[in-house]
Amino acid sequence: MYSLSDADPVFEAVPETEVAKKEAFQKLDSVLPQEAIVASATSTFFADLVVVWSRRLEYVLNAQSLKLAFLVPLVELSPYKAARPVQRMR
Repeated sequence: MYSLSDADPVFEAVPETEVAKKEAFQKLDSVLPQEAIVASATSTFFADLVVVWSRRLEYVLNAQSLKLAFLVPLVELSPYKAARPVQRMR
């Protein structure tokens, strides 16, 4: 987990349970830089709920594949309403 200390962005894809997601965000918050972008692969939880599991409210969003990713490399991004506009991807 500590190898993530310089990571940006991070794609979170733990099992679709509230307990697993909360635990993942707590661990990520403990090692990621404050401005690291975290994209959660969830089709169950809205961004407004996912964001409260993290301390980085402005840098969390949902990222959901619309089809099988190996067939159609398309991802829907759903930011939290107070998310910062992101104009960079490292």
